[in-house]
Amino acid sequence: MTLAVPYALDAQQRLIRPADAVLRGQYWCLQCGHTVYFKPGRVKTAHLVHASGASCSGESVLHLAAKRALVEGLPGLTELGILMPCRRADCPDVEVMVWPLPAFDDVQAEVTLGEYRLDVALLWDGQVVLAIEVYQTHRIGEPKGQGLTVPWVEVPAEAVLENLQLLQPVVDTAVTAAQLQAARPASPSMAIYHLTVFDALTRWQDLRFHARRPQQTLLPTHLCPACTEDWRRELNRRSTRDQVAALEQERAQRRAEAAEVARLHAAAEAQERQRAAQAEQNRLQRLQAERLQEDAVRDAERHRRQRGKNGSRLRQPLSRAAEQFLDDHAHEIRDALEYLRPELLDFMVLDDRLLILKTCQKCGAKIVHIDTGEYFGVLWPYGGLLKYWKKPGASRGWVFNVCQHCQAWQKREPGGISHYHALRLDGAVFLELLTAFGQLPRKRTTNSRGHPPARHRR
Repeated sequence: MTLAVPYALDAQQRLIRPADAVLRGQYWCLQCGHTVYFKPGRVKTAHLVHASGASCSGESVLHLAAKRALVEGLPGLTELGILMPCRRADCPDVEVMVWPLPAFDDVQAEVTLGEYRLDVALLWDGQVVLAIEVYQTHRIGEPKGQGLTVPWVEVPAEAVLENLQLLQPVVDTAVTAAQLQAARPASPSMAIYHLTVFDALTRWQDLRFHARRPQQTLLPTHLCPACTEDWRRELNRRSTRDQVAALEQERAQRRAEAAEVARLHAAAEAQERQRAAQAEQNRLQRLQAERLQEDAVRDAERHRRQRGKNGSRLRQPLSRAAEQFLDDHAHEIRDALEYLRPELLDFMVLDDRLLILKTCQKCGAKIVHIDTGEYFGVLWPYGGLLKYWKKPGASRGWVFNVCQHCQAWQKREPGGISHYHALRLDGAVFLELLTAFGQLPRKRTTNSRGHPPARHRR
């Protein structure tokens, strides 16, 4: 139970606990100096209270009591016991270490040292030889701890009041258990094989073995015997770091050498593939040149042979299809060339058309008759060879052949067209024949708008 007034002063200016107070005794508050009254505690615990309406909170009583206890109790002592916990994070060991007090002739509270004010100070000939900071609500702080030029210790007020001769320094924890677990390497057993894991384990062990920091400069930090042995083994492990680094460097060098060998091997393979590709390209070029030369020789031989068969007007060799077509229909092709060349505007329209060679029904001249029973999308590419006629009021008309000698329209025979021979022309083959014999088709005529003449459109 926390008492509002845990300590008070009696008439002899001595510290009095509520348990040591007597009924009707006179006591004064350490903080405000006003009278406090003892309650013997028949129902509640014995305690000291202020008079009704007092404004003192009693928050600094423990702090003041601890300082007074030190000032009153330290004179005459030559040594102190200091409770030192093991600095390793997970070690519960605590050891009491005896520290001899420096020579002093006075103990005072609230002493100024430089820019700092000390709670309690031991002095020798007016000079501070030891500083004691009492912790109740405010810590000494790192700047003050580093700025003090004399040995010092920070102790909790309650611990001072419990046992003046056994100081329990305030202990700071540098790392929490969760942080220590998070910093632990995943595979500590691999520390002797990998330098990165080795260093990670070293950092983790540093956090682990320096986790607790007692707030004092009187004694070095403490390790229990078991932790001291563990720390010795850790230092021995750290001494092998150079060996681990040498092994790591050797492995890295081997990897670099292997990578260099692989790179050189890959470069040699790439160069060999490039040489093979170049050789293959050269071989293909030679084959292509030989093939072109052979084709040229064959074309020249075929041209010579075809000219001997078809006459000297043949300007270039014919393909097999054109030659075969000319051999099979020599007379018909000759008649078609002579008849169609002046009038047909586009020889490609003859592709797969049925042509009938017959005589004109009026003048008896030999003409090429196009089978008008087939469908015609447009008529203008045929020039004057075909004409379209539709009876007034009829929905559709008919296509007629026109003789180019007498311009007579050829009658359509209901029983079929009489002819002595018919053939189907391939427009591309027909153009090849015209080109080979030097008879190119006449250019297509158009009007000023780029369209064929109206009389040629259906």
